[in-house]
Amino acid sequence: MKHAGSKGLLIALPKRGLRVMEANPETIRRCLDYRMVLDTAGAVRRIAAGNMDGLDLIKAEHADLLTVAKSDRTGGMPQRAIKTDLTLHDFLARGLGNSLLTDDYETNRLRIAIIQNARPFLRDRIVSAMEEHLAIIAALEAGDAAAATESIRIHFNQTLRWWGVAP
Repeated sequence: MKHAGSKGLLIALPKRGLRVMEANPETIRRCLDYRMVLDTAGAVRRIAAGNMDGLDLIKAEHADLLTVAKSDRTGGMPQRAIKTDLTLHDFLARGLGNSLLTDDYETNRLRIAIIQNARPFLRDRIVSAMEEHLAIIAALEAGDAAAATESIRIHFNQTLRWWGVAP
């Protein structure tokens, strides 16, 4: 609890219990902005190092989920969507090559998980998120840092819009 409290995930209320971090617009904006900064740095560093090991599998997962999301009307994909979504963000975080930054990414990932629990993924958002991720992947494959940075920025803005938070 102390560790979670020090990371801003929980607030201890003496003699009253715990309060979990709120998913309010400012928190959402800050957490997603931080992820965008770390994703961008990870992409640029991966491109500079030419290290794209495992990206082909991530691309295949995203393409498959996109196909399913476009045809599946049941809406039973949220857990798969979150897992697939995280594969790209985790890939970019591993590209940071700095344990301090990676630790910060992991803490922010927990904050985003709390935010995501506030509302389920909608099929339409899964489709657009996978398309945005595939654009990031294409830029990584091309070794184009400027295109990767722009694609990450677009994904950030679209995610904020989906959450009803102005960029």
